[in-house]
Amino acid sequence: MGDAIKKSVEKLGWKEHPIKIGDGKGGWIVEKSEYQFLHRKGGKYVFPYGIQKMDNGEIILLGAWHDGSVKYESTTEKPVVSFSNDNGDTWSELEIIPDAYNRPMTLAYLDNGCLTFQAAYIRYFSYDYGRTWKDRVQVPTASNGHEWNCEGNPLVEKDENCNIVI
Repeated sequence: MGDAIKKSVEKLGWKEHPIKIGDGKGGWIVEKSEYQFLHRKGGKYVFPYGIQKMDNGEIILLGAWHDGSVKYESTTEKPVVSFSNDNGDTWSELEIIPDAYNRPMTLAYLDNGCLTFQAAYIRYFSYDYGRTWKDRVQVPTASNGHEWNCEGNPLVEKDENCNIVI
């Protein structure tokens, strides 16, 4: 194996990455942590935006893949998903979610294989652990008439029996 290929292979996998956590007294506690990069052939980059552990034992990662085009439009970034069944040590190939555009935000796992996320003012739903995303609804505007967009993970409240409270 050539040196360039060896270095490329060595870059894959887990890398150390300490995390600082506030100690509640104005100081920090440093915890050991690790990260890894996921790649998709072609395009420019992949940014992760959400990760959830599901009740089938898998972890789903939701990200945005830039298709490599030079124009600046929401269609240059496409939502992609990847799955791990070994706690993130290995991942499936990143798959594009068909007919979805822009950065995916607010990934939530709603139990029994149901997931949801928002991208470009559309809410997407999957009922098969993220394999297909056929149901979509327009996100309503806020009370002031402006479009509603947010990042992060939505709050999903559950009752004492772990059922989602609506």
